[in-house]
Amino acid sequence: MNLSFVASALFLSALLALADVQNGGHSATAPASSQPASSMPKAPAATTPQAGEAPIAFESEFAFALARAKKESKPLLIDFWTPECPYCARMQRQVYPQEAVKALAQGFVWARIDQNQPAGALLRSRFQGGPTPTYLIVSHDGKTIYYRASGTIPAAGFIHNLDLFTVSNERYQKIASDLKTRPGSIPELLLFAKGELMTGNIDSARQTLQRIAQQDASNASGLVDDALVLLGHLENGNMPGSPAAREAWMRVVTDFSSSDRAADAVYFIANWFKKNGRNDKALELWRLCKNYPQAVDMKAAKAIIDQP
Repeated sequence: MNLSFVASALFLSALLALADVQNGGHSATAPASSQPASSMPKAPAATTPQAGEAPIAFESEFAFALARAKKESKPLLIDFWTPECPYCARMQRQVYPQEAVKALAQGFVWARIDQNQPAGALLRSRFQGGPTPTYLIVSHDGKTIYYRASGTIPAAGFIHNLDLFTVSNERYQKIASDLKTRPGSIPELLLFAKGELMTGNIDSARQTLQRIAQQDASNASGLVDDALVLLGHLENGNMPGSPAAREAWMRVVTDFSSSDRAADAVYFIANWFKKNGRNDKALELWRLCKNYPQAVDMKAAKAIIDQP
């Protein structure tokens, strides 16, 4: 991958996304409401791939995607887009066709929702969608969001983000059974928490992640930072801009500045500042993340975060 190109693309997309937020973004207005899901929906007709579209099995209807995610025991990834969105087109051209992204997509049920369509606009309102593209991971309960991101993301960063949420259902079920009779190791507890997030057992997932986050890092298999990033996403999912999300991510910045998740924490704190109206700080942090997910100057990041 040409890193200088990725750096320029990420910085440019941050500037453009910031302009979008200031100008109202690509939002579609619709009354907040929920969709009925009283029965197993029929599969929608297959969408003909557009030129340059990656051969990923995208779904186009939320109800069917949710039913399929439950049936296949996979996390549900929602991708809000519009045909005229240049950032969506960039992701489609530059990110989705990459082999590593296509391989990762096999572990998810991925729904691309056109928010210009009435059903898409309704779903966007229900899930508090942002400027396109917006990515959400939704539990099998159909309502809990435990990952939220917007804008263009380089392939390496996209993979790094989503890889944290992949879970083997077979292993999850085995560990869930074992935990009834014995304590689990930290890696087992983390995988169990991800399975609980996927299936919608949110209180159990939160308690397990908090338990991992309280462990001595030297005895936690290097996974406390992963648990903290997941906690931040869980708190931010249904309450974008939540103080609890920033608190979890800030622990990674201060206590795990050399970890592979430190850049994640800075990247999502930047998004947190944007959501809370501090576009100046968001832009400064995005500049530090120009090579995301590569290492970030954590001293500079902390100075930006801490300044009034």
